[in-house]
Amino acid sequence: MKRLIVTTIFLIIATVLVTVLYFKNLSPPGVRTGQVMRAIPDNAVAVFEFGNEKGFYDIFAGNQLLSTFVGPGKLHELDTLRKLLIASPQLDQFFTGQNIFVSLHPTNNDNIDLLVTTSASKAFSATMFNHLTGNAKSALQIAPMQIAASQGYNIYVKPLNKHFYLIKTGDNIFSGSFSKDLVDHSAIYQQDKGHNGFVPLPEQQNANSLANLYINYNQLNQFFDQLFLNKTTDLFKSFRMLPAYAALNLNYKSDALMFNGFTTKRNNATSYLNIFSAQQPVENHLKDIFPATTAYSTSFAVSDPKKFETDLSQWHDKAGVGKEKNELLNKVKSEAGLFVKPEFEKLLGNEFAIVTTRYFEKFAIISVKDGSKLFR
Repeated sequence: MKRLIVTTIFLIIATVLVTVLYFKNLSPPGVRTGQVMRAIPDNAVAVFEFGNEKGFYDIFAGNQLLSTFVGPGKLHELDTLRKLLIASPQLDQFFTGQNIFVSLHPTNNDNIDLLVTTSASKAFSATMFNHLTGNAKSALQIAPMQIAASQGYNIYVKPLNKHFYLIKTGDNIFSGSFSKDLVDHSAIYQQDKGHNGFVPLPEQQNANSLANLYINYNQLNQFFDQLFLNKTTDLFKSFRMLPAYAALNLNYKSDALMFNGFTTKRNNATSYLNIFSAQQPVENHLKDIFPATTAYSTSFAVSDPKKFETDLSQWHDKAGVGKEKNELLNKVKSEAGLFVKPEFEKLLGNEFAIVTTRYFEKFAIISVKDGSKLFR
């Protein structure tokens, strides 16, 4: 009996040790995702995270997707700076393996500025910036400067003929941008306690991901206003009205940038997309009949059409458009002699979509169970 007890205790201790070592390996020292992300100002529209490793750069070498998404000019600037600074022989060992965050920030002059935020290993000292040799020494002019209460650096990049401003915000976390205004804002930024900003992915999921994308839906309207002359564009309209944050994994394909992940709603705010939270994923088929001239579309599918219709009516009332909906249905009844609502609810299918063609034609598609019975 005593031997059994001793053996059991030994197995428990061994299990605990294995568990501790396993989770320790999931969170390698020096990679401080949450801490680094808290240094990014919350007016960012999106944050693109990737590991500063040779494998990542090899995968996207010659790939035009990121260039198309970010812009060839900005991507060339970031890559030039990376090769001359953190990939220089003197600094490479302190930044390799760290996560790099590139965030997009709207400005007041109809421009989009990029902020680069990362951390260095504990052995790194900012004074090492002053001892670069080789190509970096001839291509970079680094001058210390004070930015707000932070230690900063004015880096003149000769090949680009531009100044890059860098600050150290503590714990070897660095933020930099070609925009002095953005760096000034980053230097004085402090995240409010209890504020639910960008939510990092779990460590294991992060470690297995090639790259991640974090989106602040609250900032999409300002972002779109700067991208499009048409201020009333309905592109991603539902997402632009959603008070939430998203954390997405990159699924690599050579010809597409595809992301999937989860969305965290902000407080108890409600929006149109909230009513889909009670629905389960289903397969979409309407996309198969979209015209070849489709420029962009938004497709929806629900697992329980009856519950969706009930939740939608409740949302209409909360949003203050219930009266408008009823007036429209009454108008159809008086002018066409059709009372659509009761029959439509019975025959409603589980998919619908809004399609915009390249000729700016816009139409909706709604699936029904049996169209022949709709107006009998």
